[in-house]
Amino acid sequence: MPDTPYTQEQANQFIIDAHSDLEKVKAQVAETPELVHAYNPETIESALGAAGHMARRDIAQFLLDNGAELELATAAMTDHVREQLEADPQLAFSGGAHNIPVAAHANMSDDPAMLQLLWDHGAEDLLKTQIAWPIGFNKLNATRWLLEHGADASAVEMQGKPIKQVLEARGMTDMLALLAEFE
Repeated sequence: MPDTPYTQEQANQFIIDAHSDLEKVKAQVAETPELVHAYNPETIESALGAAGHMARRDIAQFLLDNGAELELATAAMTDHVREQLEADPQLAFSGGAHNIPVAAHANMSDDPAMLQLLWDHGAEDLLKTQIAWPIGFNKLNATRWLLEHGADASAVEMQGKPIKQVLEARGMTDMLALLAEFE
């Protein structure tokens, strides 16, 4: 690791916190601002990537506001992706944290315009195969858009169980109703 004012262990903990805890992230950045650049090469993940694949716009925006470098996968959850795709359309097929496809991040945006943008850049099949992400995170707009564009949710599993069983256990009745519309 390059010369940094934090250890890899601190970086790893910061990345874990960036998945879900804005207050912990803020406190750590107040103490060590350089943590916004933390990266774990073993998990192929930055703090910004962690916030991105968990659909934590608030954490992602905080990190960006404090100097984190924009990553395409996280940009797909925000409004920053258009110029990057226009410069290099092949980026529509790239991955982010843990090599999770940018299409999964776009699905997490819950923004049909973002999905259309990636679709227009050739990522139709990739978007459709990533439908488990918006279903599992209760992203109704993205799920509807994907189903309207030919995605098939019937074979989706989470935690080794049929998706409907998981949704019922979580009490996600709106998502269950949406999926029922497309059976």
